Amino acid sequence: MLSPFSLFQRNTKKGKVWYARYFDASGRVIATRSTTIPCTGKKNRKIDAYKQAEIIRQSIEDQGKCPLLIPYLKSFWNESSPYVQSKRIAEKKALSSKYLELNFLGIKTHVLPYEPFRSIRIDQLTPGMIADWIVWMQNGRTGSKRTNDVLQAMRIPIRYLVYRGELKEDPFRNIKPVPYTPKEKGILNRDEIHALSLVKNVDIRVRLALSLAVSCGLRRGEVRGLRWMDINFSEGLLNIRNNYIDGEGSKGCKAGSERTVLLPQDMRPILHEIQSMSPFTAPEHFVLFHPDAASKPLSVHTIQTGFRQSLSAIGINRDLQRSRNLTFHGLRHTFITNARLAGLPDITVQALAGHRSADMMNHYSHAGQVIDFQEAREKLEGIVSCKERRRNALQHGNIRRLESTC
Repeated sequence: MLSPFSLFQRNTKKGKVWYARYFDASGRVIATRSTTIPCTGKKNRKIDAYKQAEIIRQSIEDQGKCPLLIPYLKSFWNESSPYVQSKRIAEKKALSSKYLELNFLGIKTHVLPYEPFRSIRIDQLTPGMIADWIVWMQNGRTGSKRTNDVLQAMRIPIRYLVYRGELKEDPFRNIKPVPYTPKEKGILNRDEIHALSLVKNVDIRVRLALSLAVSCGLRRGEVRGLRWMDINFSEGLLNIRNNYIDGEGSKGCKAGSERTVLLPQDMRPILHEIQSMSPFTAPEHFVLFHPDAASKPLSVHTIQTGFRQSLSAIGINRDLQRSRNLTFHGLRHTFITNARLAGLPDITVQALAGHRSADMMNHYSHAGQVIDFQEAREKLEGIVSCKERRRNALQHGNIRRLESTC
């Protein structure tokens, strides 16, 4: 709380005006403000100046309690903020540096430039202002998904203040996400998978990365985090235990999805070839080795570039890759879809993929993209014709013919 202020007169271009000088508890001057009350009239209007100075004092105190919106949002998304530390220490759910970086970038790129947000305090933020910002974002600035991402990057810090009792009302309470339908991940059909396995003019480590994703359902971080100690050649199994993230190193798999998966027979030769050429083959070393250091795996850039080149090599150029939404993570969708089409029980597919729920597994299945309509037609027509022959045999009492039908 501020100590009592002092009033004094100051000459301005418009004549003498009352000013107020404010002090902290130790007597140090912390602010000087004009009351805008002129020193004229009865008793130079000192009483009016005092009242106005009291209003200013309250405003200064309120501003001290409630920070400005932009600085607060920017400081929230860093490793030292109370929220991030509580996640890591109290909840044991550390937020990734990539997640923090993306949220900070969203604030810097899409909130800071919005003029109405620049000088307001958090307690001045209203639902109407947020709704206006959404319109500003959607008016050709960015897409719905990015708008929702940045909206969430604002919503979480504000709700954290409400949770702590430092803000009375949540202005985001009735703010809904912008309607958005994500584009379905593209997957490869059987012929394309086979063609991809035959591509030779790319880095052998990239070839292995693609095989691990499409044949074992590994995420990119899991592919990069695979170590020689994780491979059980004798039993034909891979123990998926690590997820390598740049800036963070090896950590547990996403959402606690550590698991054991099958090692395909046709993957063994490429593993042995990589092992023979790698300078790092100790049990703790990465299978997809980085040529310059044993402490990190093959770079994301090398994998992504090799993936695009491999697709181009089998006739899927960059335009088709974009239109079909083919990404490295889409290879995991390909694995799950093909595993289900192959007839594996859903519970087995869910375990191999490391999904916690059947709903998530269903989200990763895209059978509609790989249906062989000719094969399906032949099978369906075969069922119909078989039933027709059996019916005719029964109608004519032809037992021998009935026994010979399918």
